[in-house]
Amino acid sequence: LKSGIVVAIGFSLVFAFRKSAPEWKHRILLRAFGVAMVIPLVLMLPRWEIVPVAKPEAETVLPSVHAPSTDTVVFSDPAPAKASESEEIKSLWRPTTLEIFTLLWFTGSAILLLRMAAAGIRLRSLARMAKQPAQRIQSLFDLIREENELQAVRLFVSDSVVSPFTCGLTRPRIYLPKSAEDWSDEELEMIFRHELAHVRRRDALAVFLSRIFLAANWINPLAWIANRFAIRFREEACDKSVISAGHTPAAYAEMLFRQARCRNDRFLQTCATSMAESGTIEQRIQMILKPATTTHRKPSPLAKLGATAFTLLFLLIGFVGSQTTNPDAAKAATEAKINETILTSIEFRDTPLADALNFLQQKTGVNIILQAPDSAETKITLRLKNVPLAEAVKYTASLAQLKYRVDPNAIVVLPINSDLEQDTKVSERPVSTARGIIGKKMTSTILPSVQFNDTPLRDALEFLAMKSIELDNTTEDQNKKGINIVINASKGTDALITLRLTNVPLAEALKYITSLAGLTYRVDEQAVVIEEKAPAPSGDLYTEAIGISGQAIALFRPVKDAKKFLESFGIRFGQDTAAIYNQGESKLIVRNTKEELDKIKAFIKASSEGKLDQFKIEQGWEDVFPNEAKGDSTSKLDSIIIPKAEFNKTPFADVLDFLRQRSVELDAEEVDRANKGINMILEEAKRVEAETVTLKVTNISLGNVLRYAADQVGFKYTVEPNAVVFRPKD
Repeated sequence: LKSGIVVAIGFSLVFAFRKSAPEWKHRILLRAFGVAMVIPLVLMLPRWEIVPVAKPEAETVLPSVHAPSTDTVVFSDPAPAKASESEEIKSLWRPTTLEIFTLLWFTGSAILLLRMAAAGIRLRSLARMAKQPAQRIQSLFDLIREENELQAVRLFVSDSVVSPFTCGLTRPRIYLPKSAEDWSDEELEMIFRHELAHVRRRDALAVFLSRIFLAANWINPLAWIANRFAIRFREEACDKSVISAGHTPAAYAEMLFRQARCRNDRFLQTCATSMAESGTIEQRIQMILKPATTTHRKPSPLAKLGATAFTLLFLLIGFVGSQTTNPDAAKAATEAKINETILTSIEFRDTPLADALNFLQQKTGVNIILQAPDSAETKITLRLKNVPLAEAVKYTASLAQLKYRVDPNAIVVLPINSDLEQDTKVSERPVSTARGIIGKKMTSTILPSVQFNDTPLRDALEFLAMKSIELDNTTEDQNKKGINIVINASKGTDALITLRLTNVPLAEALKYITSLAGLTYRVDEQAVVIEEKAPAPSGDLYTEAIGISGQAIALFRPVKDAKKFLESFGIRFGQDTAAIYNQGESKLIVRNTKEELDKIKAFIKASSEGKLDQFKIEQGWEDVFPNEAKGDSTSKLDSIIIPKAEFNKTPFADVLDFLRQRSVELDAEEVDRANKGINMILEEAKRVEAETVTLKVTNISLGNVLRYAADQVGFKYTVEPNAVVFRPKD
């Protein structure tokens, strides 16, 4: 942009001096080219920046100790932090639009520079094969050269040359074609005066400067136009010197027409000044045949002063803003860095927040500032694999009930309700396919057997994380196997899990484990986050009738309880709320808060357009398993017949355990033993610890036995894709 402004100003000056001599206009464009080439170098100079620095009260030193070869970094308390020497942090290049544009620019510049180098090599080869001209031609050339006081210029003749040209920065050389031996002395004299004018004006340096300018600004069309004008003014200046020597304009114009019919190839002209430069003949002829009074006007001292002032303006444009940092650009660079810096594996165990953030800063080189000193000693327990730095900071801050924002030169971790945010929003990464990949892993990873007996929630989730790595068949990369599970809840984390499942997807096992702990989960960008169930919505209630259309009609057609149906998709309902589906009019009548109504509308819109799966992924809803369940629990409840069952004041949990085992023994539908029987989940087991079942039945379906037993303790059951779940009736 700056180079374009400089060239535009140069064009303005040329237009202002359009009646002046061509050499003067050529000089203006060369100055513009020179400043335009300096601008990229100026932009690379060191910049003045103010970097925010937060000094901790006491610097935390993380000792580096030798550990077994592993990619895991483990913090534990009270033991010192351990950092494996084989810790690997890799950066995955995801090019931005600016990076793609820059790469394109460098590629074009490299091609033009290589073209220049190749042309220079060809000229060297041409010099080795060139011959000395005939005596008549050499004598005439020496006479005109001495007249112009140019002693170091040499003349050559070559079969590879079609039209006369001049080249050479330090050792000027003029080349003539072999046919020059048949040219008249007058024609040769005009050619020599023209080419020697190029040498006297040091136009070889001007050609070199113009080509470097084009290489740096090739992507700007204005640069090519300016270069064509520079060539024209350069040739017109040399033409003027020929006419000034006494040659008639008509004879010189006739000679130019003859030369125009035989031009050298454009590749050779890259590093040379050709007499018959393409694209300039018509304008040059017009200039030659004009009366002398209309051209060759010399600029006044005032005009020269103005041109000098404009040259200083060129330089000012190049330097203005070069020593200051654009905050938006710096912030974008920081965001790109934290999203592209990948941590292969980290693990914090009861680690103070300040130590965890300090470790991430040391390992990545990104400034991380904690503006919540009261949370510095908050204990963090977190394990992640193959995640960007942004995700690691997000989860670390979230576990301490904090958030983070991206500043131009740092990540700032701060309280959720902090007033220090100013106008900067907390960084939010865009939704990507990462959630879809995690969802696929959760549905495709089948756990052959899961059995917990009063197992702490953290240990149960640790077991699932390990099995997700062991059974992950979606990738061959060991670093990318499995899923991250992050616990972000203050309640329910001390729950003891009692659960037995066989042949279920990881998503199902995770659903039941979190449900038994009174928690829920959502699929995030790089992890599955365990968190507390959202409270019922509060606020003003509104009633709306929402039309159902498109593919959403098939989704709602079998729905009997619209409220429970919507709750299964993450919609929250509180006191005095309702949802009724009117199948005849294809309308959903809902009473809820505005926030939940907006969610319902978005859900219906996505389902009507056939984008429900993508919508669920973007929302991070827990319903990520397939619509068609593995196995048919309903049919098994009817087909498995219990020959005899007798319970006499038997605890309800023992009843379910007995029937679970009998379902495996009596399941005749399944050939594979791993798929036999029915999984049974007992939620809120504490409510029936003292409840017993007294029941005696013969030759009855498993479903009826379960119903009779559950009725006695005030429970009911629901058939879900991979299990029968028992819940209190109230």
